[in-house]
Amino acid sequence: MMFTKAKSFRVLLDGVSHKSLKPLVDHTALFTIARSAYELLFSFELVYIIPDTDEKRLVMRDAYIAASAVNRQKIAENNQAMQNDQLEKEDKATIEACKKEIEKTSFFQTLSNKKRHELEKHLFDKGDYQFIIDKNGETFIHVGWDEIRKYCGLDSDILNGLYKYLCNMSHPSYMSLVQFMNAYKNGDIYDMADYATMTMNIILSVFIVDYMHVFPEAKCVFESKDEDTRFKIRMYCDYFRGKCQNVL
Repeated sequence: MMFTKAKSFRVLLDGVSHKSLKPLVDHTALFTIARSAYELLFSFELVYIIPDTDEKRLVMRDAYIAASAVNRQKIAENNQAMQNDQLEKEDKATIEACKKEIEKTSFFQTLSNKKRHELEKHLFDKGDYQFIIDKNGETFIHVGWDEIRKYCGLDSDILNGLYKYLCNMSHPSYMSLVQFMNAYKNGDIYDMADYATMTMNIILSVFIVDYMHVFPEAKCVFESKDEDTRFKIRMYCDYFRGKCQNVL
C-alpha cells in the first residue's frame, strides 16, 4: 500500500492538462495521499515498532484486525449495498477470535475490571485500535494520530500539528479552498506541491527504515544502493530522531 501511494503521488506531481490550459498540479490531491500515508505509517508503528515485547505486538495485531472488522460491520449496518451475510459471519468470527487471543495475554489479565471494560469499548464498540500499552504492560493509553509519533522517536516540534494540517489541506476546508485559489492566481502552486512532497518524503523515510527493522531481509535492497542514495532515503528519519543535523 505504501508503494502504490508513493507511485500515485509521483504521477500526480506531473500534473494534468486540458486543451489550452497549462499542466495543473492539484496539491489537495497530493495532501490527501500524504494524509493516507501518514495514517498507514503510524498504524505500522502501533503494531510493529512501538510494542517492546512479542506479547504486546500480538495484542496490537489482534486489536488492529478486530477494530477493522468492527468498522466494516458498522458500515454495513448503515449501508444496505454493503450488507453481506457471509462477510458478517466472517467478521464476527474474526472479532471473537481476536478477543479470545487478547484475553489470554498477561497484559489483559493484569488490567483492572474498569480498564478491561474501557479496552473492550474502544475495540469492540468503537472499532478503535489507537492505544499504547505502557512499559510495564499493566495499562494502556489512548492516542490520536498526532500523538502516536511521540512514542516512536518522532517527538519533534517541527512535526507538531502536521496531521491536522494534512487534514485541513486534503478536506474541502475554507483554508484549503483559499490556498487552492491563491496557488493558481499567484502562480506558486509548486510551492504547495513542494511542501506536500517533503511531507511524503518524511513519511517514506521513516517507513522504509522501520520496515527494514521489522523485515531485515529488505536491507539487501537498501544496501545495494550507493552511499548518496542511502543517505537520501534515511535523512529525514535520522534527522527527526536526532541522528543527524542540518538536513532541513
